[in-house]
Amino acid sequence: MLGLIENHHNPKTDFEKTVQIADHLSASERPDIQREEGNENIWRHKFLSSVLSKVILKSNGGDKLYFRQMPLIKDNYEALIPDLTEYDESQKYNLKDLEKFRNDLRQILSCYETEDDFPTIINLLLTLFEKYLWCVPDFTGSDETDISLFNHSKDVAD
Repeated sequence: MLGLIENHHNPKTDFEKTVQIADHLSASERPDIQREEGNENIWRHKFLSSVLSKVILKSNGGDKLYFRQMPLIKDNYEALIPDLTEYDESQKYNLKDLEKFRNDLRQILSCYETEDDFPTIINLLLTLFEKYLWCVPDFTGSDETDISLFNHSKDVAD
C-alpha cells in the first residue's frame, strides 16, 4: 500500500499506474507544473476555489470565490458559502488549528484496541479528515483548484 502511494507519480507496476490514472482523473484541472527552483511563487495559493464561481465567471465575468479554512462543524456552516475574492492569510488554518487536528486524531486512535474496531476507526478517520481538509485545495499551484485535499484523496483511494 505504501508503495502505491509513494510511486503513483512515477509508477513502475500496473497497480501504481492504476492509482496514477485515478489521481489524474480526480485532479483533471491540475496544470502540468513541476516544482522547479525559482517557481516557488507558483505554489503559494492556499484556498479552495468554488466550482460554482467558475460557472458564474463564464456567464457574467464575476470574481472568483474561495472558501475560508475552518473545521466543518455545526458552528461553522457559513464556511460552506465561498466569500473570499482574494488571498486573505487570516482566513487560512494556523498552528492552533493543527493542534486541534492532532488532539482529535489522538482521541480517535486511542479507541483502536482490536481488529474488530477497524471499520469504526476508518470511518472516524474519514470524518476527521473531512472535518479539517474539506476546504484545503489538493494543489496549490493554481488559483483555480476546485477539489479539496479530502475529496481528491478519497476519490483516488476508492
